[in-house]
Amino acid sequence: MRYMLREGNDAFVPLSAEAHYLENVIELQRISAKGNAYINFDRGNMVTEQKVAALLFVSFVENAFKHGVLNDPEAPVDICLSAAAGKIEFAVKNKKNNNQKDKTGGIGLYNVRRRLELIYPGKHKLDIIDVDEFYSIHLVLQTSLQTCGA
Repeated sequence: MRYMLREGNDAFVPLSAEAHYLENVIELQRISAKGNAYINFDRGNMVTEQKVAALLFVSFVENAFKHGVLNDPEAPVDICLSAAAGKIEFAVKNKKNNNQKDKTGGIGLYNVRRRLELIYPGKHKLDIIDVDEFYSIHLVLQTSLQTCGA
C-alpha cells in the first residue's frame, strides 16, 4: 500500500522498485493462500537503474491470481521480468480456472493497453495468448536509457 501511495504518484519509477513491489504482491498472495500457492518469479537479468511506468505490471499479476489456478504444483503461475539497456520484458503464464463463476471484467487489461498506448506509443508489443487451459502475456517495452539519476 505504501508503494502505491508513494511511488504510484510518480510517472516513472526505478525498475528495481517495481520488481520489489511485485515480490510483495506475490508474497501477500502466498500468505492469503496459506502456503498453497505455486508462484515462480524470475527477475532474470536486470538493469535496475532503468525507469518504467509505475504500477504497469501489477494488473497482469493480479489477473493471474484472480483467474488462474494457484494450487497446482505441476502448473505454477510463472512470472518473468528482465531488462537490458533500452529494453524491458515481462511475461506471465497461468493455468486458467475454468470453473470460475465470475467471467466478467476486462477493465484492467483495457486500462493497461490504454496506458501502454499513452506512455509507450510505438515502443511496446503486447502478446496475449488465451487457449483452453492456459493464459499468458508477453510484454516488450523499448525504453529510452532514462535512469534513476536522469
